[in-house]
Amino acid sequence: MSRSKKLIILIVAFIVLLGSYFLVNNMKKEEEKTEEKKVEETIYVTDINKEDIEQVVVMRADESLVFKQKDEYFIIEGAENIKMLGSEIEGIVSTTSKLRAEKVVTDTSDNLKEYGLESPQIKVNVKLIDGSSQIINIGENTADNSFTYVSKDDESKVYIVKSYILKAFNNSIDEFRDRTLANIDPQNFMYMNINKKDERSIEVKLNEDVSDEKAGYGIGIFKLTKPYNQSFDVDGQSIQDVLSAMPTFQVDKFIEDEALDLKKYGLDDPSIDIVLSEMNVETNEVNTIHYLFGNEMNDEYIYFKEADTNSVYAMEKVKSEKFNIKPFDLISKLIYIVGIKEVDKIEVEGLDQKYEITIDREVIKSQKEPEEDEEVETFKIDGKEIEDDTFRKVYQSIIGVIGDFEVLEDFGDKETSDKVTIKYYLSDGTQKEIVYVPYNDNFYATKIENDVYFACAKNQIDYLFTKIKESVK
Repeated sequence: MSRSKKLIILIVAFIVLLGSYFLVNNMKKEEEKTEEKKVEETIYVTDINKEDIEQVVVMRADESLVFKQKDEYFIIEGAENIKMLGSEIEGIVSTTSKLRAEKVVTDTSDNLKEYGLESPQIKVNVKLIDGSSQIINIGENTADNSFTYVSKDDESKVYIVKSYILKAFNNSIDEFRDRTLANIDPQNFMYMNINKKDERSIEVKLNEDVSDEKAGYGIGIFKLTKPYNQSFDVDGQSIQDVLSAMPTFQVDKFIEDEALDLKKYGLDDPSIDIVLSEMNVETNEVNTIHYLFGNEMNDEYIYFKEADTNSVYAMEKVKSEKFNIKPFDLISKLIYIVGIKEVDKIEVEGLDQKYEITIDREVIKSQKEPEEDEEVETFKIDGKEIEDDTFRKVYQSIIGVIGDFEVLEDFGDKETSDKVTIKYYLSDGTQKEIVYVPYNDNFYATKIENDVYFACAKNQIDYLFTKIKESVK
């Protein structure tokens, strides 16, 4: 290729590159101009520095709210001692300071009535620190309710603003209040006491003396101490289910702050009195909450309050119904469960049979260090030694009797020849006697320390006698 031709090709390539540069550069400038135009087209009904606002007065036919600056924050006048949602209040002020419109409907309107602005539903007076003010008028919505007509007193323009932006201006003072109340974490639960008028009280306590064996099965970590005359082991899963189903304590409706007459709400003589406690794992302190419930407000709500204040609230009735707890639903259904290592002897008598079950223990000293001493257990029924596996099945049949339902009627002091008695002699020197008395053709009533609480199916008792008889053949 000749030198002149190469030169021509280089010149052409340079021209193409130069043209591309100018094309890209011009496109970029056009984009920048478009962006600048967009910024210029942003329409604001108000454009005020938030720091220059002293007050925002929202005036409606039903209520007027004054949002005024105090220190670095805004508060609602007259609600200084009420717990409010600061973010919602700040939202009102922020919206007012820079109220963005979608477009200007008209620059000069001779008929404000068609926009609902002749007598606005809401007027917002923005008072500034320098003494000046701007008044925003909020009228009717457009036909599809997506936008709302807005104007200002000091100009003739009519704007449309997205309706959701203005929603908070319709809120009553209650919508700005903090509805949260004290609650507990079910995982850190320690204590529960529920007193219901004309019903039995329920009390559940942490059991600090539970054995490792029981705790391993999720039984006995808590004790039911009311309503029965003695305590019963609480089933771990059952109490968690009850706690998880309980409503979160919060305000559904605000009724009256610091009420002077609690009687009209039924809170002078509560229908429900509930106390719950938890262990704060961070501070190792006990947190307790206490609520009182009164009369039904209507078909949907019930009055309630915190025990240490007289401010009255309402909760949905369906939530309060979660406090309808039956004691039988909480407890372990095992009539009496005790670890085998805690028992020295068991006497079983009934159905024309009588057995003595003994557990002998011998400690064999270790001959080597650091091995521990070994405890050897020997199991006997009526003096006959029983193999370990066989005995443990017998033991499980005895302690495995479960209650099928609660006996609520006065069973009286029935003693019959058909009763079955199981007496435990415990390693700590105490005794425990369980008596099964015929309840009907299919069930025994269970007497524990002379009180009748539960009924259990007869076939469970028949089964334990069968297992004992089989073991001594």
